[in-house]
Amino acid sequence: MGFCVNCGTKLGNGIKFCPECGTAVAMVAKSESDNVVPFADERLDATLEKVSGSVFGAEALKTKAELVIDDDTETKFSPVADQNESDELTESFNGSVREFEKLLLETSNGDYISYLSKGLWSAWGPFKKFGYVLLWVLFFPIMAIVHLATSYKFNKSKLQPNEFRRANIVENYVFANDNQTALEALYFIKGQLDQLENVSRNSYMAFWVNLWKKKATSIFEKSFSISEDPAIQGIYDEIDVQASALLDLHKKRYGAKFVILVLLLLGIGTFNVVVPKLALNSLNRYTRSYQVSDDSLTDSQAKTWLKSINKENTIAAENVQFYGIMEECFESGGDVKLTLLPDEELIQVDMTVVCKQDFGEMVTNELAEKNIDAGMMDYEWGEFYLNGNNVAYIGTYGADRVAGATAYQKLLKAKPGDVITFKLYADVITSYSFGLEDAENLMKSENLLMGINTTYYNGEDNYEDYYQID
Repeated sequence: MGFCVNCGTKLGNGIKFCPECGTAVAMVAKSESDNVVPFADERLDATLEKVSGSVFGAEALKTKAELVIDDDTETKFSPVADQNESDELTESFNGSVREFEKLLLETSNGDYISYLSKGLWSAWGPFKKFGYVLLWVLFFPIMAIVHLATSYKFNKSKLQPNEFRRANIVENYVFANDNQTALEALYFIKGQLDQLENVSRNSYMAFWVNLWKKKATSIFEKSFSISEDPAIQGIYDEIDVQASALLDLHKKRYGAKFVILVLLLLGIGTFNVVVPKLALNSLNRYTRSYQVSDDSLTDSQAKTWLKSINKENTIAAENVQFYGIMEECFESGGDVKLTLLPDEELIQVDMTVVCKQDFGEMVTNELAEKNIDAGMMDYEWGEFYLNGNNVAYIGTYGADRVAGATAYQKLLKAKPGDVITFKLYADVITSYSFGLEDAENLMKSENLLMGINTTYYNGEDNYEDYYQID
């Protein structure tokens, strides 16, 4: 029973040509009475030169390598691997290292066994390199997570067909049950590990090291059960130490890569949080530098003043009043809590209001009356005013402004009877005494007067024609 070397069709016993594609069928004789002829493949000379570093030298292979054939049919080994692989290897071959080596040679198209550095940058073409870099630039967090999840262990299913066949041969080939063959097989495996030392310390290398280590262990245990041979013990110990060292290097390389990628992810996350905040603080300082005043303060003076201001203040619900459009649509729904945040130079405002009239509908109608081409959600910026001089901004940049935008959108969506809870962050101007005085007065006040002002442009990018809701 075998398979066609061209199309992989399963063949019956005694068939000389594939019924599907007509390719000559490999026939392996079962006894010495079959015709024996020298190995006739023209690739043999080139192959033997590369084999000289293995168990048999080039000359020895050239004189001893013979294949059993039927008539004039050239013998090849099928690249197809399936569940019958183990049975075929057990029944068809004599268990020698030379024969095992020939099988591996066939999986490499006559070339000696060489391991490719899978994914090695130098082996890629320019387009593949460009695409890979582009993916990392555009989707770094996703690529990093996928890479960490898939690069530790190499899946056998990722092997190329010839490599998959080679792996099956290594797993299933049964060597002859004698110490001489066991010793030769272990030396052959040692040569494979020597070659793997030159491969990148990646999961592909680790896969083959594990495979050869398991094969060596199987051969050693089988030999050891018959008799103890010091030579076999010695070479097996070398294999065990070498394989363990290669696998440890792979683990260390993966560990270093894991730490670097995690640090980069944390760095990018921190950058996305810190940089906008620094930019906002810089913008605030830049804006304040244009406020002409004779009562400017040093940073030390401002910090000293901030420490003297009350850190918390609660204003009773009955002492909260609104003006303008807010007065028409809302009323206080509870006490207002004020908290000073010195490090952020902000006053946090936690409050609850009850909707009396549809605020969003009123804004929409007013825009329509003024012929403003904008919806109620198309505002550009705005402010909540607290006791006149303290301002909580509405915008899309900076955590404090986003909080104001969120509060404004909740008010726009509210329907009569709805209870709305939200946060605002009033800016504390620490560069000048009037700013700290306003903050200090608000944190001491028993009353709160609150209004709102938002700006809508008449169409996109029409900065000269706008309308303010207040």
